[in-house]
Amino acid sequence: MLWKLILDNTKLSNLTSSNTPYTKNIEKKIRNMLAYIHENYSHPISLNDIASIGNIGRSECCQLFKKYVHTTPIGYLIKYRIEKSISLLLKDDSTITDIAFDVGFNCINHYINTFKKITGTTPYHYKRNILDLNTQAIHV
Repeated sequence: MLWKLILDNTKLSNLTSSNTPYTKNIEKKIRNMLAYIHENYSHPISLNDIASIGNIGRSECCQLFKKYVHTTPIGYLIKYRIEKSISLLLKDDSTITDIAFDVGFNCINHYINTFKKITGTTPYHYKRNILDLNTQAIHV
């Protein structure tokens, strides 16, 4: 649902309003690339992989993402992986290491640093804060 909101707030909605064959083609390419990321985020994905799904070159892939998604393809992938990891942190008893690997990070330190950069806290503290809030709500 979060990613639908993000997509709704991108220029993709403006893109679809023009309804020309060119813009429909661009929209289809972007949606295919995003769908590929959503379906394969837990596996290694390269810029080449994403661009090939759109049937475009790496440079054009980056340009389309920047223009319509407001980030790079790899930036989008990383943020998507972090979002997926948050949902696992909140509902799963898996270790943080397991979650990191489950969402496609192959190095726990890279996952923790990226998580902190995006959320402002570490995965451990994020989970701990949510658990503390839930515990406080139960005792009120």
